[in-house]
Amino acid sequence: MDNFKRLSFAIKDSVLGADLSPSNFTLPLLSEFIEQVTTFIRGKGRPDLGQIKTRIERGSLTVVVENKEELLDDAVRDYTLLQQNKDLEDVTDPIRAEIIGQWQLSAKSKHGRTYEIFTEKIPTQDVLRLIISDKTNYELKKKAWVDVELYLYGKVYDLGGKNKPNVHIELENGKTIKIGAHILTLKKDNENRLYKTQLVRIKAKQNVSTHKLKDERLISFEHYNPVFDEDEFERIAKKANIAWKSVKSATDWVESLRGNND
Repeated sequence: MDNFKRLSFAIKDSVLGADLSPSNFTLPLLSEFIEQVTTFIRGKGRPDLGQIKTRIERGSLTVVVENKEELLDDAVRDYTLLQQNKDLEDVTDPIRAEIIGQWQLSAKSKHGRTYEIFTEKIPTQDVLRLIISDKTNYELKKKAWVDVELYLYGKVYDLGGKNKPNVHIELENGKTIKIGAHILTLKKDNENRLYKTQLVRIKAKQNVSTHKLKDERLISFEHYNPVFDEDEFERIAKKANIAWKSVKSATDWVESLRGNND
């Protein structure tokens, strides 16, 4: 994932006959917006917000949250997915998706109100900007997600992580997937799996209509060797030939097992 120093949230509107700004706002509006930004940043992970530097800037009313010690990485990931794909279904944290849905409803119902989330890539300083207005359509669709366990087969190209261990796998169809892992699972695994093709067993949530996966977690690496062993095949074939040597007719043998040998 790209590195980001900060994540900024802006609300644009008119209040009390003038543009919304740090010097012109109402307490209910500011309180609601700050609470929504807080909820978006926390998500399900709930990082310690006391360790994250925050400030209010102009540009209508903008809340800037610093990404200290990668505490915002989860929030940035969901924001990036939404900015790229424009689909709330791609937001992995339902709490954040709910906040975006709230902002969309507010922008639709209150003329002139817009919300923005933006950040800068490091080191290019390219600005990624997401705008929510009466012209956008970020709606929460009620789609059923079910818990599943399944096997994935692909090449491991990244493994580990300091704070949130995971396994990156490239599947046979070229798609890449990041699977969360418990640190003890990786610590107890003695095999070098990096850049090797592996079969993994995972648990995840799967959408019953689109079959998309989310919240993937590693259960185990599974032993799997798809290579054809000619010597082993010959050994089994010879053993089978010996076992069938005394059977003159397979059909008669099966009929005798059924009791039809009269």
